[in-house]
Amino acid sequence: MDDDASVRRSTSFLLQQAGFPSRAFPSATDFLQEAEHLAPGILLLDLRMPEKDGFALVEDLPPALDSRFPIVMVTGHGDMAAAIQAMRHGVRDFLEKPYEEHELLGIVERLSTELDAYLKSVAQRMAALDQTSKLTDREREVLVLLAQGKANKLVAHALGLSVRTVEMHRAQMFERLGVRTLPEATRLAVTAGLLE
Repeated sequence: MDDDASVRRSTSFLLQQAGFPSRAFPSATDFLQEAEHLAPGILLLDLRMPEKDGFALVEDLPPALDSRFPIVMVTGHGDMAAAIQAMRHGVRDFLEKPYEEHELLGIVERLSTELDAYLKSVAQRMAALDQTSKLTDREREVLVLLAQGKANKLVAHALGLSVRTVEMHRAQMFERLGVRTLPEATRLAVTAGLLE
């Protein structure tokens, strides 16, 4: 995002040629109006823009969007103080104009790889949450205790149940989760964040 049309065009062309689909926005307001509907990606953000500068956009970016758009702050007026302020606002990298093309492409490549890994982990967590949401409250309690390494007898004691009842809940839990072993169920519990 840059208020200079020629910079937007040349940067977009460079990124497209390097295999990174890009979309240019002339202002922070234009980006924010469409951000919810955009695919996740790296946000190249000019520090100095009319109306709303880069720092203001970073502060206004809703948390749900913040993780989908790692930010690279770009400025022609950069100094160490601006870089430090940018990093404190959650900016992932800082690039001063004029920059070498390979510098920009290297940053975008690195952040794209990190973003792909992050999005994959989010998808796995959502799938695990979906699977574990099928459990009853009691089955969830049994799963957490078993995943913590407790034997059926200790789970029964902790929950005030018989060992036979714990075994019944365990079997139903496995069936609902579509797993056959405790390590598989434990992986789902960890991925879903049930053990945090």
